[in-house]
Amino acid sequence: MIYPSEINDYDLSYNRTGNWSLWKRKEEESKLICNEIDNPEMELLEYTGLKDINDKEIYEGDILDISRIFDGRDHDIVIFKYGGFALKQEFSTDFLVKICNSFKIVGNIYEKPELLK
Repeated sequence: MIYPSEINDYDLSYNRTGNWSLWKRKEEESKLICNEIDNPEMELLEYTGLKDINDKEIYEGDILDISRIFDGRDHDIVIFKYGGFALKQEFSTDFLVKICNSFKIVGNIYEKPELLK
């Protein structure tokens, strides 16, 4: 994953068909890091603008520990729905914004899918 603190060294471009390419800037030239055509399994994750209880940035696809808020449920996924970010099992986008700093990120759906089982 590439985090926002590193993003100043990268450029993201889209071609006419909507496929993306990620480039790393090096002084006067850029080096292609990866692209959607060669890496169709790779997903771009959107930053929500929110942070968890540990001040860690929350991204779409992150798995949050919600056990402090919900009885009987340990984890939920951050999704983009209805023009905003929400928890998969709680469709209100306002809900995540109001209490996001009560949750802790424990992984994401790509690196730790076993947390959802």
